[in-house]
Amino acid sequence: MRNIPKPDIFEDDEKYLSWKKLFLLLRNNIVIFDKLLSDEEIVELNKKKDTDDSSKALWTIIKDNFEISNSFQALRGGKYEQLTNHELQSVFLMMLNQRKKQEIAQLTGIIILGKSEIDKFDSLFANRKISISSNQDTYKDWGELDYPELVKISNSLIIVDNYILKDTNKFDKNISTLFNAVLPYHTFFEYHISLYVELKGFSERDMQLRYDKVKKIIGDIRPELHFTLEVLDAIGRFHDRKLITNNIYIKSGEGFDIFPIKKSTDIDISFPLLDKTKFTNDEGSYNTLIEELKSIDYNNRYGRHRWGEIHVANRLLVNIKNDNQF
Repeated sequence: MRNIPKPDIFEDDEKYLSWKKLFLLLRNNIVIFDKLLSDEEIVELNKKKDTDDSSKALWTIIKDNFEISNSFQALRGGKYEQLTNHELQSVFLMMLNQRKKQEIAQLTGIIILGKSEIDKFDSLFANRKISISSNQDTYKDWGELDYPELVKISNSLIIVDNYILKDTNKFDKNISTLFNAVLPYHTFFEYHISLYVELKGFSERDMQLRYDKVKKIIGDIRPELHFTLEVLDAIGRFHDRKLITNNIYIKSGEGFDIFPIKKSTDIDISFPLLDKTKFTNDEGSYNTLIEELKSIDYNNRYGRHRWGEIHVANRLLVNIKNDNQF
């Protein structure tokens, strides 16, 4: 915040747009600091806010809600077991070297923003739309799509798609390549995976077969990932097909079993908590989906954990509050 880049309409405006998006993100969320500013620093900042743009920006961020957290020390020291579920669904701004930053992000599933990510924030977290036409042969499976750089940074995942388990013959080109595109290779924490599907027409044996097949697929492509998998009855609550992690949101008009392509469709990929525009409300849609999943009554014929060994709820359904911390 001390060095605000100047906009230049005749040049690449990446740095300014990135700064503005990051500023709006911090201004609109509770910000937790590594350490509190001293009383003297706060008084000085208050004095300078009317004459200095950088001071005004920082004052706008901290004037209402800021506090300290030991989560930064836990991350630096590799004491990941000290992190709360709330912190596992946060975003951190930290001054670390690139290797350490990537190591922490991969092990915890937490996005760590440093100077290099801040400078290219606008493009790194921009929403993207991929159009898939039934008249072209551009994409043969989910592995051929152009994903954001940080798509594999996560610690939990939920897919809502009534028909993703319907045809086991399509698993290789769909479930297998989709999971290979988005799942991390290993995490410090147990990775939670939940699939919400339509059970109509399936017997318990049918579902157990599909559960076992999906679990084997994940185990084969991610042998070092300690994960839990559950398949749940969506009880007819959902039409749209969506995939969420603690960081990313993917919407597929025709679902996640589209390969081989028979119908044209659009795939939307976003970081709903990091990129907000006046034209989209992915954060609202993301949070609404989580609330609806949490509200489902599982006293139906199969029960919540009929297929799976998860003894705790998917961490995405425990706490949806995301704070940006630095």
